[in-house]
Amino acid sequence: MSKNFLYLLALQLVLFSCANDDLNDLNNEEYVVLFPESLPLNTLEYNNELYVFYDSRSDYLQFSKLDHKGNVVWNKDLLWQTYPDNSIVILSGSKINFYYEYMAEFRRLVLDLDGNILSNDLISTSSFQYIQKFDSGFYRIRCFEEAIDIETYSLTGELLLTRTIDAHIESPSPKVIIKGNKIYLFSTSNFNSDFPSYYEYFRCDVFVQNRLVNTINIPTLEKYPAEHSGLVFNDGTILMPFTYEDNTGFLNYEWRIFDPVTGKEVKNKKFEASSNISAAMINTDGNIVFAGGNPRLNDKTKWSQFTILDTDLNQLSQRIIGSYDRGELFFEIKETQNYYYISGTTFGSDGDFDLPNNSPAVDMFIYRLNK
Repeated sequence: MSKNFLYLLALQLVLFSCANDDLNDLNNEEYVVLFPESLPLNTLEYNNELYVFYDSRSDYLQFSKLDHKGNVVWNKDLLWQTYPDNSIVILSGSKINFYYEYMAEFRRLVLDLDGNILSNDLISTSSFQYIQKFDSGFYRIRCFEEAIDIETYSLTGELLLTRTIDAHIESPSPKVIIKGNKIYLFSTSNFNSDFPSYYEYFRCDVFVQNRLVNTINIPTLEKYPAEHSGLVFNDGTILMPFTYEDNTGFLNYEWRIFDPVTGKEVKNKKFEASSNISAAMINTDGNIVFAGGNPRLNDKTKWSQFTILDTDLNQLSQRIIGSYDRGELFFEIKETQNYYYISGTTFGSDGDFDLPNNSPAVDMFIYRLNK
């Protein structure tokens, strides 16, 4: 039995002995679990249980199973130590396929539901930047200054299609979203060292059938020092979340919605926050789900929020979550039939989630919240 597994069990006893309504305001079927000194990679829900891939920082990459109450059932080593460039996890029958980019290789790690490694297959020796899942497979996406390469794969890793799209990219970290026959490229343009973001515009290029049909340029004024990854609604409407600084010195959120044809802004709304570290997604109902900093009023207020907005940016629900210490960094939100799973890391070292036995370093957390 590994030392990490024993550590997780001990930490979990503390977690559930302290998990009262005042601590995290968790309802029935909800939980929060801490993984000491770790970084999240990916998660997969199956039969109301959660499979978790993560980097333990001081050991091999890890693979753990949580039962329906958030208890650690087992923990396995994945036998290599370097954090993958990107990854995706897909269930195929009774096998778990963990696809990952590492050292200019694209590989598939196949495991059974008990965490045993069945194979580690080399799929490609070319390195891509992003992996995006869709219903019947996934895309690998790579951006250059003048083009986007896209490979389409089946759920089991067979290469189905390769294409290259002409594009103009200045941003060091562009993002591509593919929805049907449309491609959305979020980036920046017009480098200028005098600007807070070093670029004069945030932009979204819209491609239909691999051809550029529209470009939306948004000036990067001082009040918009950062832009989180853009999102696209099912009807093609574009959501671009920004952050801005108010007179208190806090960074707050502004959500801005744009028409994909005219490029004009159609809605916007500001939200108070205590930090600009957020994760966001469009859920199956077409609403905006985000986790991030919350307007902290005093030292008895938790640092984070989990909020759902409709397409008119009206607030549908909000949960105040997290710790009373220094807040959380949110990496990802995943939606399943009954739950949201939120993964990230703590900012603080002592007192994260008000637990006395946390590690003296940054810890990884996973929340499960009811829908």
